[in-house]
Amino acid sequence: MAIEDDIELAKKEIANKNARSMLCTRSSLIYKFTNEYMSDPNYIKLVSDNDRVLSVIGSGDQILNAILFGSKKIDAFDISAFPKYYLEFKIAAIKCLSYREFIDLFINSNAFNTRLYRKVLDNMDSDAKEFWLGLTDGTKKLFNSDSISSKDLYESRLFDKSDNRRIYAIYNNPYLKDEDSYNLLKEKLHNKVHIHYITGDIFKIGNIRYKNYNFINMSNISNYYGSMNCMGNSCRYKNFVTNLNIADDGKILTYLNHFKLNSMSYEYYKKFYMDDRRFILRIVKEDTDLPDALLIRRKVRK
Repeated sequence: MAIEDDIELAKKEIANKNARSMLCTRSSLIYKFTNEYMSDPNYIKLVSDNDRVLSVIGSGDQILNAILFGSKKIDAFDISAFPKYYLEFKIAAIKCLSYREFIDLFINSNAFNTRLYRKVLDNMDSDAKEFWLGLTDGTKKLFNSDSISSKDLYESRLFDKSDNRRIYAIYNNPYLKDEDSYNLLKEKLHNKVHIHYITGDIFKIGNIRYKNYNFINMSNISNYYGSMNCMGNSCRYKNFVTNLNIADDGKILTYLNHFKLNSMSYEYYKKFYMDDRRFILRIVKEDTDLPDALLIRRKVRK
């Protein structure tokens, strides 16, 4: 679909006053930041030095951290039409804003600073600029006004409303750890990084099955496809992940939120993965009340 179609879809979502569905669709919301702990050393090891990467887009943080740690060729997918535009907006922001300006724009406030928002748009050189301009400069009759402000946009139905993601953004993300990390990512983004965007249901994107990836980041997609709540004799998500092609040294990551004894994620792991030597588990945030886990599929030599 064309950008114009995505703009119209976004306008409808912004204007819609009904409660959002939990189903994942082409019009699913944008997450401002990840809720995954990507600063864990095991996570950093997984995303480092990979030539060919397939990754969920989500908030864009999975891809930004992959670039920070050396990835240059990334196939980026999401079922929603909107996350690719948000990632391009973040990339443009990192390229033209200082570390402190980035923090002020995305983290220190729960609304976009109009001056910084405009500065990012003025420095965008991707097609995504048309998307954001289409929402903030040409949205007739939206909210009974001629256009929507950047502040209204950030607080709209288009975005996830959870403040926790914003509050923990620096804690979770290596690229926001400090000014040096941020500037290193800025430098790498100014060099040649190729991101190929794919919009659609990952289960139905046939051509990715035949690519030889070094690293595949499935994030917490298993949650959204009901794997945690379906304890039958088979797991659709596991069957899909097991049949994806990876290089000999390749890894596939599934992120399991709230992984503790007797939790749904623990029971899911215990039933489908615990006795399968193709999968290994690493606990993150182990010293907290809400630990998570990295479920890693690897190639096992026969």
